Amino acid sequence: MALRINFNDTAFNAFRNLQKTDGMFKSSVGRLSSGLRVVTAADDPAGLVISESLRAQAEGLGQAIRNSNDAINMVKTAEGALNEVHTLLRQIRTLALHAANTGANDSVAIAADQNQIDDAITSINRIANNTQFSSKKLLDGTAANLVQFTGSNASLVTNAGSNTLADGSHTLALSNYVAASGAVTGAVGFDATAGTITGLTGGTHTVTVTQASAGATSTSSAVTLDLDIVGGTNDEFGINVNGGGVENITLTAATYSTIGDLATEIQAQIDASAIGAGEIVVTGNADNTLTFTTVAEGSASSIVFSSGTDDVLADLGIANGTSVQGTNAIVELDANANTITDIPTAGGNVTLTDADGNTVVLAAEAGGLNVGSANLVVTAQSFDVAVDGGTAVSFSAGNEGTVSDTSGNSVKLTFSAQIASTDTAFAFVTSDNSLQFQVGANKNQTVTLGIDSVKAALLGNGTVGFVSAISVTTATGANSALDVIDAAIEQVSTLRAKLGAFQRNTLESNVSSLGIAQENLQASESTIRDADLAFETVAFTRHQIVMQAATAMLAQANAAPQSVLQLLR
Repeated sequence: MALRINFNDTAFNAFRNLQKTDGMFKSSVGRLSSGLRVVTAADDPAGLVISESLRAQAEGLGQAIRNSNDAINMVKTAEGALNEVHTLLRQIRTLALHAANTGANDSVAIAADQNQIDDAITSINRIANNTQFSSKKLLDGTAANLVQFTGSNASLVTNAGSNTLADGSHTLALSNYVAASGAVTGAVGFDATAGTITGLTGGTHTVTVTQASAGATSTSSAVTLDLDIVGGTNDEFGINVNGGGVENITLTAATYSTIGDLATEIQAQIDASAIGAGEIVVTGNADNTLTFTTVAEGSASSIVFSSGTDDVLADLGIANGTSVQGTNAIVELDANANTITDIPTAGGNVTLTDADGNTVVLAAEAGGLNVGSANLVVTAQSFDVAVDGGTAVSFSAGNEGTVSDTSGNSVKLTFSAQIASTDTAFAFVTSDNSLQFQVGANKNQTVTLGIDSVKAALLGNGTVGFVSAISVTTATGANSALDVIDAAIEQVSTLRAKLGAFQRNTLESNVSSLGIAQENLQASESTIRDADLAFETVAFTRHQIVMQAATAMLAQANAAPQSVLQLLR
């Protein structure tokens, strides 16, 4: 065999295998000490890429779960505050029921009810303004999809909400106006059909006649019959009707044996005078008295008697200088008093006004007015409304309705009762300030929640009114308050249900779904990245034994060239 000492190929072969085994041994040590199969990119480049992506997703899911839990706590905060608003509304309703019991309550008790209601309304507003999660307000309307009307007729939209229209400018188009109509039910002396209605909301209004109008009426004392009227001696007296000036009335010389004959004569002479027929009615009564009554009614009607040459008034049972005046009608429309100086006996029109300046024209029936109450049932003015070219929807002034654009996005609106047929276009701007929650591990995996304001001025609706304006100082007000409160309770209930559904169906279900996804992603990442310790233990033992054997063989290979020294002896 050949013996060489400059290059020991056997030793180099043993060294190479020892280095290789040492590398695998170190890898096994690293895997066993870290528990990872892929410690560095060199361990499995493709596996590293996949596992890092899975790890990022899993960590993102973990943060999304924490985000969802934060959102749940925020919703719970808002819902808890709304629960207290519900409690206050129930208290207000109970107080309104108590105030409506006017038969047993005095003014002090009713005032106490109103004061307590005002305190509760203040508390509702405080909850709306102060409820927040961290520094974010929840119930003051800043977390909603806001709608702001602009232009000269902006005030004619009294409320707008539940908006899903896109941010930006929008237009309402109003058309097909139908005037309001109304009918009076109740025998107070007004015709059943109402005339022009301006501003009154649809529904039932109260018309109360607290004082009927009357003409000026004067009744004489008893006249002594077989009254002898002598021409030129005691046949003349003066009478001024409705301030038209004194007219001298001359009776025909005769003896009057019945009060009827005397009344007929006086009536004929008055009708023939400048006063004219139909201005005053003279009646002879069974007790032998005379009654003078003006046809005209109200405080402007009057009768003033003045003495003639020989004071014939004394024969007629009327004192010289007697003056009488008519009375005005007092008619209340929804508790607002209207003083009417002249109620026509039939067919003439009068205009009644409520406290807000809304009016209705009513016609008087034959016989004038009667003290009492009646209902004025108003069918609100109607018109069609379309938003951004969407399908037109019929609205009634003062009532709430919803309109949608061509994409199905919608907004809920309430118009005032002052809409005129000239108000045909409304501009408004929407700004979505709804709360947005990142509930996924990737871009745009978000959900939004809009929370409308629960301020007292917005609880209720345009048809029945709003909580902020509740007054129980009258029985009518107390009963009307019940409609307002019931509408407000329903409104808050709907908002609470919306929050509850969002919490349960969106957030809590999302947490459950994300948890499952995170578990599976981590399992997949573990399959790629984590070490199989049983397998690595076997490999480690093998590498350890092989390395020991390789070390021994390297020692033997290094010793082999020393045998050449035997040849040099």
